[in-house]
Amino acid sequence: MSCANKEDSGNAAIIAKNGGIELVCSICSKIPTESRQPLVSCLNTMSSLLTGIYILNSGFTVVAAAATGNEVVKRSFMELGIDELILQVLSGQTQGSVLSLYDAIRVLLISDDNHVVASEVYGYARRFAKIRTARAFVESLHGGNSSSGLVSACIALKAIAVNVSCSNCSRY
Repeated sequence: MSCANKEDSGNAAIIAKNGGIELVCSICSKIPTESRQPLVSCLNTMSSLLTGIYILNSGFTVVAAAATGNEVVKRSFMELGIDELILQVLSGQTQGSVLSLYDAIRVLLISDDNHVVASEVYGYARRFAKIRTARAFVESLHGGNSSSGLVSACIALKAIAVNVSCSNCSRY
């Protein structure tokens, strides 16, 4: 019955987005308590799904915390391709379950340096724009959002929109 494992949080994200957690809960509730093996299998599957989402959330929490106030760390994350990972998660993950994603976007795209010219975040915004992160972000919000994540989502969207708009100004 296991359809996601702890080594592949991508499957867990896809399953969670498509209602897999609710389905597994429904199946678990219908298994008689005397049927231990099917119930254990069902609960193990639930654990795998929740672990995958937890790993994503924890990872973006680390990104946000490490990059806050540190332009060098921001640059390192960008060199590692964090923008591509963010796009991948935005395109395939229910956003309500990865709230720290919004904080990671905000931290990466808002300058910590009062000297705007010295900050590299505008270059990062151009990279986000080039891979169409803003579009994926807006499309991901159509699925709904919990009230606890809405403020963070709005701040992250503002960071993307303002910086993308500024980066597009140089074309004219």
